[in-house]
Amino acid sequence: MLAVIGILVLLAGLLFPMVVRVRRNADRSRTRGDLNAIASALEAYKADFNDYPRVIQQRTTPTAGLPPTFYYRYRYGAIVLCWALIGPYPGNKPVAGPTNTQALNDWQDGPGFRTVPSIPDPTNPGRFIPQGKVWGPYLAPDKFKLADPFNSNTDPKQHDIGKWCIIDRQDFVGIENSPTTPTWPQWAGILYFPSNPSKPDLHAPVGSTKLSPYVANSELCLYDSADNLDFFVRLGETAPGSAGLPGSISSNERALIRLRMMVGDLSDASGTGLPDGIVNGSEVASAADLPFILWAPGPDGKYGPDLPPAASIQSMSYGEKLKAVRACDDVTNFNINP
Repeated sequence: MLAVIGILVLLAGLLFPMVVRVRRNADRSRTRGDLNAIASALEAYKADFNDYPRVIQQRTTPTAGLPPTFYYRYRYGAIVLCWALIGPYPGNKPVAGPTNTQALNDWQDGPGFRTVPSIPDPTNPGRFIPQGKVWGPYLAPDKFKLADPFNSNTDPKQHDIGKWCIIDRQDFVGIENSPTTPTWPQWAGILYFPSNPSKPDLHAPVGSTKLSPYVANSELCLYDSADNLDFFVRLGETAPGSAGLPGSISSNERALIRLRMMVGDLSDASGTGLPDGIVNGSEVASAADLPFILWAPGPDGKYGPDLPPAASIQSMSYGEKLKAVRACDDVTNFNINP
């Protein structure tokens, strides 16, 4: 009997990793299918507006703010993706905070949005009368869950609808959260980075500012890291600092390193330093030819590769960085296995 039990335990030990691997691959395949559906929806949006949704990094109230340019105070590309493709705003429920545009406050009762500003209802103060055609939704709302990815409440109905994003099938992941202020992703939100239509040269700095033209915090780059950078921050990476100073690399700088490494920027011009946002030497800009990036975390719920302590990042070899990227289980619409 003991021999039989031993054999069963041995078989279970051999089969368990295989079952976990199959399940993870199935999860990633489903997520990849979701990204394909979102990509098709973005093309349908473009057919209506002659452009993809844009993320405008500004907090002031715009003059018109009509789609496809969505101004929003939270600035995340993930939020813009949700508003553009689903438009989940329920009728006559004002968004708290600074004045937003009618593109968001369109008072449409149900999914979709209008591009014509609503007008005040003279018979009902504080209410508005919708105007114009309803656009969308470009995705079936019942096929995707919507939630504020930084809210630790497991019931999305309790979230601020103004922060809703499209959530991956993994649902609530509940990782990397602060006990008092949930600043790190709690839900597997799908990220959206629209590319700069001007297509800057990715192989050289721009002008005297030495601006990194591939991925950086600027709308002049091909991809603006500010669109979703907070999703790449990990718990404990809050110390201020500067890239180039071992042991004091800030949380945002580490997040930017993760983002750059995943899109093929693994080093600087010397081949040994930190990713610099420029395509150097043999580096392959894996997302350079795309009109947008779609990005979901893998089964581990984290965005981007794991990194060593700050003092060790600069000493990582090119091969070690490549290994970290290949070990990452994120799902994207570009090749992350250079």
